[in-house]
Amino acid sequence: LSNNTVACESGPDVGLVDIARHQKKGILKVNNTIKIAGQKNWQMPDQQFACGLSTSLYDHNPFTGEVNGEPIADCFAVCAQENNAILSIADGVNWGYKPRLAARCAIHGAMSCLNEKLFEKKLNTTKDIFERINLAIETAQQTIVKNEGSLTTLTISIVCQSNRRWFVCSAIVGDSNAYVYSPKRKSVFELTQGSRNLNNERDMRSPGGALGMTMTEKADLSNLTYSLMEIEQGDFIFLTSDGVSDNYDPCVSGCAASIKTPSFIRKSSHTISEMPPTPMTAQERHLYSLRRMYLSIAVNDEQLSALDICNRLLQ
Repeated sequence: LSNNTVACESGPDVGLVDIARHQKKGILKVNNTIKIAGQKNWQMPDQQFACGLSTSLYDHNPFTGEVNGEPIADCFAVCAQENNAILSIADGVNWGYKPRLAARCAIHGAMSCLNEKLFEKKLNTTKDIFERINLAIETAQQTIVKNEGSLTTLTISIVCQSNRRWFVCSAIVGDSNAYVYSPKRKSVFELTQGSRNLNNERDMRSPGGALGMTMTEKADLSNLTYSLMEIEQGDFIFLTSDGVSDNYDPCVSGCAASIKTPSFIRKSSHTISEMPPTPMTAQERHLYSLRRMYLSIAVNDEQLSALDICNRLLQ
């Protein structure tokens, strides 16, 4: 694998760069002369091929003007090399400084590990990649505990080339999902769908698993899942927190109702339309959300950039 970095970004704000235990409001002044998590500059995105975007879906406080739920407890990082890329996302459980610290520590630890271990010697199989991902998850957990963060999800995807074929190796703890957008196949595929039973209703209040400070200082790896998928040149890999992916669920948007929990139908749905929401199983909701994602991204079969994908997912 080449370690010649062509794009590198972490966010929101300075992202993984700031893992101080006592975080304050405002943006940290960054020194780009020293390496942090294997890179000197984490604000070097390539809008065409590798970048990230973050926003808050919370409303604004009418008195202070600030966004409710601040600080955003998510963190992401993407690091692209000539023939490979590392993508990671963490979503702090709940909100506030401790969850944000946990998310930043998870990304910091994981990227530090991967930027070292992926390139120290030649890797021959995807098993070698997964061994490094597993080590990155362990390092992320250690970093959170060391810096006294709380709980966070963590998802890692590594895109790599082998004999002119492209693969993406992924791992997830929690509910921050990874996807492939394929213009050629006109579809969006979820890389992390094995982390939950698609035939069961998902409890959106629980991430399913998390890294960080549990009762025993051990990570909750209940839904730790690894996946491997062959992709094609021109495909896009993207990771989202549940704050994005849940909004593509038809029951969340109000255009469908859970077939198992009809009492959760929005009370205002009948005022919007005289037609009642369509009952859907958990599996049908999953397929519908993937289709909605595809339709949000694909417009007139135009050529898209990485930034276009990010913007359309958040619009």
